[in-house]
Amino acid sequence: MGEWFNDNASAIIAASAALSGAVIAAIFAFINNTQNIRAAKLQRSEQYDFEKWKANRQIYIEKGEEAIGLITSLLNAFLGVVNASTLDVVMTHEHGISDSVKNQLIDNKSGDNLNRLDTIIISYFPELIEHKSQMIKYYQCGIHSYIESAMGKREKSAVAIELLDIQSKLTESANLFKNKISEIISKHL
Repeated sequence: MGEWFNDNASAIIAASAALSGAVIAAIFAFINNTQNIRAAKLQRSEQYDFEKWKANRQIYIEKGEEAIGLITSLLNAFLGVVNASTLDVVMTHEHGISDSVKNQLIDNKSGDNLNRLDTIIISYFPELIEHKSQMIKYYQCGIHSYIESAMGKREKSAVAIELLDIQSKLTESANLFKNKISEIISKHL
């Protein structure tokens, strides 16, 4: 048997070298394949994160634009009522709510706009809830003052001055609210 080994030693060495080379090549192929799989997985993950960021960015921009439009609509509706109330008080309407104020209140579509704005603010801009509340508070204060005047509980000149102040505060509040939304949107650009 030793003779056979000696006669075939070079073939055995060559076969061993070939087998060792194949094993080493397989190990390197496995390592390379594993690295390729990891790299592909990382690339898919990064692509998914980018697409998610892009979709969120678009949603924030769209919802921000919609919220700004709703705030403008609410401001116009609120100012319509407050302006009609101011004119009624200044024109020294006796007692009761005038027809112009009633019509403004009836035609006022602020309820639907306010509900939609609530949904958007709570969902996308919860840190701005106080701005919406402040705007509504000014509006309610104006209505309350007008009703007190219409009932004869407050002097008309004082109510007129207060309503003019409320018009200014409503506009300031709405503009601040819209600016805050714009700032948040700009962070997503």
